[in-house]
Amino acid sequence: MRSLKFTFIFLVCLLVFLSCEKNDISPGDLEVSSHDKVLKIHNRFESEIYYFVVERNTAALINWVPRVGKNSPFVESGKTVEVNFESILGYKDDAEEAIVYYWIAIHQKGSLVPGNVHSIIVNL
Repeated sequence: MRSLKFTFIFLVCLLVFLSCEKNDISPGDLEVSSHDKVLKIHNRFESEIYYFVVERNTAALINWVPRVGKNSPFVESGKTVEVNFESILGYKDDAEEAIVYYWIAIHQKGSLVPGNVHSIIVNL
């Protein structure tokens, strides 16, 4: 009886663990580099990562919300996108840093919504 109880508990825990979907990004899942007035954003995560890039000083002056969907910039899994400095919100020639905010889409109540927002500060 005791071994049956242990087996049942083990199987329930295993099923719960296997059914869990990875719903957050770990450090290193997004790689950002800067060279020749271009940011390169590389996605090492298993699904697409959405992002928003803003010049660091400008970030303190704006209100924004993360979004997901067709009109939101994202990087496909295993791919790299390039963002020209001129397209960074608030960029000027004397800008020194930008913030890359990034997140994944998660399923919530039958729809896709932004997950936890993370950020990387990159030298320009």
